[in-house]
Amino acid sequence: PGGGGGPVAIYGFGCERGQSSKIATSKAESTVSPTSQVKEPVGPKDPAAANKGASTPQKSSSPKPPKVEKDPLVIERIRTDSPGIAVGNLLANLKAVEAQLQKHPKSQRLLSKLVRYHLQRARFLGQTDSYLRAAILGEQAVADDGASAKAYLLRATARSSVHRFKDALADLKEAEKRGTPAARCAERRQSMELSMGSASTVLPIWEQRAKAAPTWTNLSLEEAGRYVEADKTYVSAFRAYRQTSAFVAAWLMFKRGVLWAEKVGNTARGRRLYEEAVHYLPDYLVANIHLAELEAEAGQVDEAIKRLERLAGPNKDPEVFGKLSGFYKAKGDLAKAKANRALAVSGYDRLLKAHRGAWADHGAEFFMGPGADPKRALRLALFNLEHRQTERAHALVLEAAVASGDAAQACRRAREMAGKSIRGVRLREAKADALKGCP
Repeated sequence: PGGGGGPVAIYGFGCERGQSSKIATSKAESTVSPTSQVKEPVGPKDPAAANKGASTPQKSSSPKPPKVEKDPLVIERIRTDSPGIAVGNLLANLKAVEAQLQKHPKSQRLLSKLVRYHLQRARFLGQTDSYLRAAILGEQAVADDGASAKAYLLRATARSSVHRFKDALADLKEAEKRGTPAARCAERRQSMELSMGSASTVLPIWEQRAKAAPTWTNLSLEEAGRYVEADKTYVSAFRAYRQTSAFVAAWLMFKRGVLWAEKVGNTARGRRLYEEAVHYLPDYLVANIHLAELEAEAGQVDEAIKRLERLAGPNKDPEVFGKLSGFYKAKGDLAKAKANRALAVSGYDRLLKAHRGAWADHGAEFFMGPGADPKRALRLALFNLEHRQTERAHALVLEAAVASGDAAQACRRAREMAGKSIRGVRLREAKADALKGCP
């Protein structure tokens, strides 16, 4: 769930490493409970207006939790596996397969399982060492069996998880040459192309596919900026879910939270959905980061710190330390702010050296803020935009240009967007902010 794109790859849809926790408005398997009445989603009377951006709730100056009315789009909960058991099983499976691989180091079956487990651990628990391990295992698969289509597919999955999209696309081409069905490769290719910003070519294909397979409906609607309609499909998917995975339930709520908070601009609804995500999976790191950011904006800095301190630890995504640095600085605890900033800088330095493309966007956001190096932020944002022509990438460059004092670049890029359709609230706000400093 990563940097911001399609659904998590382990569920077969996308290739994003993670989702940014930048909030634009602020500058297993499950049965539905027979006693739960899952309400039909109720959208606004004017969906088109909602898709252009909902009004932003005012920030609370009180440290008390804001009172939120019962939201018709926050549907009743379902029964899932215990999150502790779900996480425990994941970690036990990962450990067991690592041990088996030591005995059978060239087993493609074990390599495939291990990549899947590591990516699940990385995406949900925020353990960055698992991204690095998965990337190594993907390379090992092809080195061990360069004639196998499955090996190239596995390496494509591993490479896309760290945003090596061009290399992953080359692997898909090789897999197709070696017998992988063209349709299977096409689905993965289109997901990667969308992550790279090729929405104009991918969306028409997905819209056609959605007519025959509802699975694709939410993806095509969301990327087209039809957010209210897209959310209804997420709700329908949640209602239809008949298994008990805490991971799946948490991911669906998180995905909806990102849609409402970051794309529509309704942070109150987004917060409720992030709360649902961490209800299903309390250790879901990126969901906790998003929720902590909204808590801090509402004046609940102590709660935000407590939430993230519980999850901080070795090999965690450095974003958690960056956020803690900012929160402690806001409280006036400069010693802890400095300590967490150092941990974040060290983490980003290590990860950017290994896979620059995967952490360039989050690194840019950190160095614009607590990292206090806006010029480095701009370099990272430009590198990210070079590889991913997404709205988020464009917004990041505008924000970094303004933060670094590069008014000429900010103005030029903002003016280049004149007449272009902008779907998300973050890019609209970044463009408006950039134009404020233009002659």
